[in-house]
Amino acid sequence: MAVITDIDLKNNIAEYLQAVENGEEFVVTKNGKKIGKFAPTFEIENIEEDPPRKDFEEIMKSLTGILKGNEDYKSAKDEYLREKYDIAD
Repeated sequence: MAVITDIDLKNNIAEYLQAVENGEEFVVTKNGKKIGKFAPTFEIENIEEDPPRKDFEEIMKSLTGILKGNEDYKSAKDEYLREKYDIAD
């Protein structure tokens, strides 16, 4: 395990972050005394930033038979929009 000073860590933080991300560990010293350890703490996961979204048609299809007994999602969509926007035929 490498020993680095607090000043070295401060001046080269990007390099040390990359090294830690690659699994390396460092002991950090200040004025010649050990003050801490710079090391990975967990497995990095690939996190999907934006989950896939369902479009309106797909959602309406999934609700077929649930929406007021209506089996036709296009009709249900039209009815929903009429009610939402208070549109008379």
